[in-house]
Amino acid sequence: WAAAFGGGLLAMAPWLLQAAGIWAVDRLAPGAATGEALRGETTFDPLAIPYTLYTFFFGFSYGPSLRELHDPDRLVHVRQAWPWLAAGALPVLVGAAAGLVALGRRRLPLLLWIAVPLAALLVLALRNIKPWNARYLAVAVPWAVAVVAAGLVRLPRRSGSALTVLLCAASLVALGGLWASPRYAKEDLRGAVALVAAAGGQPRPVLVPVVTNVWRFYAGDMSPVIHAFGAGRLATEADADAFVAERLGGTDAAWVVLARQWDFDPRGLLVPALDRAGTLEPAGDLAGVRVLGWRAAAPGEAGRGG
Repeated sequence: WAAAFGGGLLAMAPWLLQAAGIWAVDRLAPGAATGEALRGETTFDPLAIPYTLYTFFFGFSYGPSLRELHDPDRLVHVRQAWPWLAAGALPVLVGAAAGLVALGRRRLPLLLWIAVPLAALLVLALRNIKPWNARYLAVAVPWAVAVVAAGLVRLPRRSGSALTVLLCAASLVALGGLWASPRYAKEDLRGAVALVAAAGGQPRPVLVPVVTNVWRFYAGDMSPVIHAFGAGRLATEADADAFVAERLGGTDAAWVVLARQWDFDPRGLLVPALDRAGTLEPAGDLAGVRVLGWRAAAPGEAGRGG
């Protein structure tokens, strides 16, 4: 164990040194002020913990999608999906309870493997160092599955078999959602790059809030990129107008690529602000991505939305 963990630590050392210069690790000190929040007022919601445990068994393609869970009316989506959620939760909860009882003293190491990384991520989120993300707890997935599996095989044969079949069926539904349902499709930034490239004409700068680096990864040096780093949340129309004036001021025309806007623009204020400052033409809607063509209003003219 010492060799495995020591070797892992050495392998991670270069990244840890780099991360220490990026993350606000000074906030770990007791009494240290957490400073300005990373995203809005807070980066953490207590519901993130049960949702993360839920993803251990079904990923992100069963029940409400991530985009739906970021909607202001997210509870509507949850209520609509409750039969599916209950069907998945039943075998997991029963299996976990039976597993914890059946494992006896052996449950402690498994629980530690789950609780320690969970606690570390919780501290990072609460101290405003790193936003919570379910994938950061992937190290705990095998142990959570082991507890549930240990419980299901120790239940009476009929009930254990029925719950196992139910769990497998829910997992297959999740797998089908991953591969076949556009509802759960990841943001198609590659398709957006191809769409802009196919438009031809004079190259325009591209405004890509939130997913700037993902765009750069796929687009390379195809077009100049206008990013939104350091921009605060667009909470009011005045914020949106100021953002457009700052980022697009002096620009005659640009592409606008929108994805994962739920933290940056939760009220959808950016598109109307762009329309007030010029004219917008839809260029394409892909999975989780909108591509718009924008042209500045002529001198003395208001934008179409103004």
